[in-house]
Amino acid sequence: MTTETAEVQSYLKSLTVLFVEDERVTRDLCSEFLSRLVGVLITARNGAEGLDAWRQHKPDIVITDIQMTVMDGLAMLQEIRSVDRAVPVIILSAFEEPEYLKRSIDLGVSGYVVKPVNVSRFTEVLLKCARVLRAGAALRFQELFSRSMFDCLCAHICVINATGVIVSTNSAWDTFAAENNAAAGACCVGRNYLAVLDVSLVTAVEDRADIEAFQAGLTAVLSGTQPNFVMEYNCSSPDDVCWFIVRVNPFVVDDKSYAVISHTNITTRRQAETALKERNKELGCLYSIISLSNAPDLTFDELLKRAVMRIPPAWQFPDITEACIEIGGRSFQTAHFRETPWLLVNDIIAQDNKVGKVTVCYREERTFLMAELVLLCAIAENLGLIVMRELARETISRLAVTDELTGLNNRRFFNESLPRAISAARRHRQSLSLISIDIDHFKKVNDTFGHAMGDLVLKEFSQLLKMMVRIEDIACRWGGEEFIVLLPNTTFEAAVILADRMRSSLEQYPRTTTPVVTASFGVARLLEEEDEDALMRRVDDALYQAKHEGRNRVVAASDLPFAGIADFGQLQDVLKGIMGGA
Repeated sequence: MTTETAEVQSYLKSLTVLFVEDERVTRDLCSEFLSRLVGVLITARNGAEGLDAWRQHKPDIVITDIQMTVMDGLAMLQEIRSVDRAVPVIILSAFEEPEYLKRSIDLGVSGYVVKPVNVSRFTEVLLKCARVLRAGAALRFQELFSRSMFDCLCAHICVINATGVIVSTNSAWDTFAAENNAAAGACCVGRNYLAVLDVSLVTAVEDRADIEAFQAGLTAVLSGTQPNFVMEYNCSSPDDVCWFIVRVNPFVVDDKSYAVISHTNITTRRQAETALKERNKELGCLYSIISLSNAPDLTFDELLKRAVMRIPPAWQFPDITEACIEIGGRSFQTAHFRETPWLLVNDIIAQDNKVGKVTVCYREERTFLMAELVLLCAIAENLGLIVMRELARETISRLAVTDELTGLNNRRFFNESLPRAISAARRHRQSLSLISIDIDHFKKVNDTFGHAMGDLVLKEFSQLLKMMVRIEDIACRWGGEEFIVLLPNTTFEAAVILADRMRSSLEQYPRTTTPVVTASFGVARLLEEEDEDALMRRVDDALYQAKHEGRNRVVAASDLPFAGIADFGQLQDVLKGIMGGA
């Protein structure tokens, strides 16, 4: 058993499963088997009981027979799907029920188990459902985690587009804007930050020069005449002394330019600098660590390894001084570090949360100076800034490869993934297939119902794609109403079948507010010695043919024995012939 399988089995133990079966013998046997695999097992004798149990317990997985008294399994499933499109459903079926199997496909089942039940097959289907649920939970956690990281940064951060419009802010930015009496909504998402600066200049007095300098630097970065911009400014009042550092860094996503604006309160750092102004060694140590936080070519671990080595020389007795930085369960130490009775410890704080600690100790009995305690506090603060910079970098990297509207991977991510997938397929001698998709007559949807409705259609189709692809598959929004799905280790035949399921599911998707739409599909598989450009051309040609022949169909690229077959029904007939009429 692989480690991954063991982890999935353990995850299955945490799930609640509803099992609906009216045949007592099958129900008893399967219940005994399931109770050993899952966390909580709920049983019902027919669809009506099963529906009541589903409403009451909201199980993670539903397992149901089809033909039952009172209410059959598909009628129950139809009621469930009207509320929840995502819950995995496993169908128990007999070979003599093909018409029910077709209906179950339309209702989006996750797997089938043929009666009499084969335990190995049953376990395999259960583990498949558990993998999907586990991956979905991990994705939801990652999205929440990334947003939480963005909001936990003490720096006031906003992202603007090339024209200055604010497209994203963190909670620290929103709080700072409100506390500084910004006009209601003036610095929120959707407003133009350049216009805010223009208004500020009208009322500015003492800080006018700082505003003008920042405005000039920001404009230079947005125009591309300056790679980035950094400045420190005084934001003090008669009763309070505050210093901030503002950074502007550009980035590009899908050929669109953006910039991250980060305001960080550096008052404590400036106070420490003032207190240590006649102590060159201590000040040199502090500045050397600060400079590390602005080194984009260093990895996080390498940065901390260098930082810990810069601490001892600043202390009163450097020859017997050792240091250790602990962050996130990892430890970075000088060569002879060990804790002694003569030590100082300071927590590393990021947005009021302890993320680690920094320790300095003497190997011999010595007394620390107050100035050294102040220095340690300043070092800990700057290590906190380093941690927050790393969190911000990870968040921005994730946003750079995600389509903002649909949540799918974007074109940039696909272009980075395709060469790697081709290389892996050839290295492991595996199949690789592509599905290219275009929503039919999408312009008509926008023209008839408006762009807001068009966005809903795109989101709806994207959710459908997420439900139908595997964890290892890569579903991307190529642009506009075009999508592409990269299928590693997937045969051409399987890709064609999946494409037609996608087509059918979209056509028959139950809708309450959005109009009925269809899509055209092109499918191609990677040929020997074929590069990525050639593969993309063939899948695009197949998609073009699908659109040319009437849309709402799947066209297979013409490189296999069924070359030239555009109709999926014809393709199924050929596949049956190849497999001996199966």
